[in-house]
Amino acid sequence: MNYDDIEKKLQAGKRATLSADRKAILRERLVERIEAEEQGYRYPTRRRRSRPYLYSAVGVVAAACVAGAIVWIPKAGPSVSSSSDASTSSSTSTTEGPAAASTASAESAASSAAGSDNTTSTSMTAVSIARIQLTSNDGGWAISSTGRLLHTTDGAGIWKDVTPGGVALPTGLYTSLGPYTTYDFHDRNVASFSTSAKPGMIYSTQNGGVTWNHAVVPGGDGERVQQVQFVDAEDGFAVVQTDAQDDGTFRLYRTMDGGKSWDMVYASRDGAHVESNVNTQRSGVFLMVNRLLGYRMSSSVAGTGPDWLKTSDGGVTWQVWKPNLPTPSQLAGASGAFDVLPQFFGQHGIWTIEYRTADATYLEVYHSDDGGETWTSTPPLRFRSAEATTDVYFASPTLGWIVGRLSHQLERTTDGGTTWTAIPTTQDLTNVSDLTFRDSSLGYAILAAASGGAQTLIRTSDGGSHWSVAHEEVTTG
Repeated sequence: MNYDDIEKKLQAGKRATLSADRKAILRERLVERIEAEEQGYRYPTRRRRSRPYLYSAVGVVAAACVAGAIVWIPKAGPSVSSSSDASTSSSTSTTEGPAAASTASAESAASSAAGSDNTTSTSMTAVSIARIQLTSNDGGWAISSTGRLLHTTDGAGIWKDVTPGGVALPTGLYTSLGPYTTYDFHDRNVASFSTSAKPGMIYSTQNGGVTWNHAVVPGGDGERVQQVQFVDAEDGFAVVQTDAQDDGTFRLYRTMDGGKSWDMVYASRDGAHVESNVNTQRSGVFLMVNRLLGYRMSSSVAGTGPDWLKTSDGGVTWQVWKPNLPTPSQLAGASGAFDVLPQFFGQHGIWTIEYRTADATYLEVYHSDDGGETWTSTPPLRFRSAEATTDVYFASPTLGWIVGRLSHQLERTTDGGTTWTAIPTTQDLTNVSDLTFRDSSLGYAILAAASGGAQTLIRTSDGGSHWSVAHEEVTTG
């Protein structure tokens, strides 16, 4: 007797041929079978009923409809934002996503114009770059000559305008009297900036500029955010000072929610400005290695040598710090310019210090593998008298470039500064700035016109041997 016959006997009331125990067992099994088949399972020893097949057929039809819709939807262009990005921007009161919003408007307009075609169009516009910095994983950030913040994720091939709504970024270098922008491009997706056009306002993004957090840091008359730095997507720090060189105001603010809110963690009057003589990738008077460990420079008298301070609790307390920097024999009796912060790649630090003797200038590269506790020296690189470095850039603890201020000679190291090799090039590197490299091949630099005219962005794809004017393109529409 199979289970279908059992079901018929039970339903027809023919229970006389079955014992009470057998009836109970069959009822339980029948209930289990019905429940299992309702869910679409198949027992090997049982025959499926018509209802599960009906459910399966309906499912196949639905899946086919969905698949057809997916295939029919046209592929978006490179500047088109997803609907999830747009919803995120509109639902968060502390974020701004003008690039996503304008793109969404462009999508809607293109869709209406095309009618049933439902396709979008993307155009390219050539721009002039005023500031640029490449990051790891093909990422990069730039400020155009018109004050627009640009972002790339394909190794600086195509850029996208990600400027927050209502913001214009000054493009000039920092001056105590003129407009300026202080920025920190932490990695491919995390960036922050503050502009003198809106004193105290800090903008930050954790998704490559799709949305922006913005918050105001309290400040008094003449005070503004002089420096901002994020150590990861959530933790950031901001220094508030005045422009006055003899004003020792120093206040440190911290965010732990990606820039949505900022709290003051330290305030003092010992932060007189320290002017750096060396143009490095990261300049300023403050640097955090991670969430807790950090360093800063101060000076009791503006224009004098810096005092060094260290924090191990995220900037809440600071202690006098005397770095133990060994002096190579060639630099005995030389004076060093210690008014520049080290650069860190995780716990590995690179510290470039200029030393001067009566007849020459030297560049010394110090290394630390423990977050700055101890340092080792490399053989100093000698320049001719009165020479110095125009720009120093390290893309990693071992790979770096320098440009001589007078010779305009480009040199490269692949061993952290132990040895340097001149890079023959026909490019005139006079007035070069913003030297930046993604790896040993791809690099950019800004050439400032001697007469104060427009700057020129140049690009190399062979480590600096050959350069050409870079015509960067930004997606629009």
